[in-house]
Amino acid sequence: MVASSIEARFTAEEIKNVVWDCGVDRAPGPDGLSFRFLRHFWEILADDVIAFLQDFFAKLVFLKGCDSSFITLIPKSDNPLCMKDYRPISLIGL
Repeated sequence: MVASSIEARFTAEEIKNVVWDCGVDRAPGPDGLSFRFLRHFWEILADDVIAFLQDFFAKLVFLKGCDSSFITLIPKSDNPLCMKDYRPISLIGL
């Protein structure tokens, strides 16, 4: 994996894969909706979810009312080559 791929725009396929990789009943959002809900209604919600994430990528600003937490990747070794070589950590701001 090269650094430029980490900075590349999200694709619709990558976003869907992330939704499907998450546990269906884990950590519902502040609205109480779980990933089971997102999967079930994906055909209806996909365009809005993808647009939200692409807008965030372009502007680096969350809409007012969204929580501000960020995931960053900490390398586990001196020469990380793929995603499993990183440890994700959540940074939560107020």
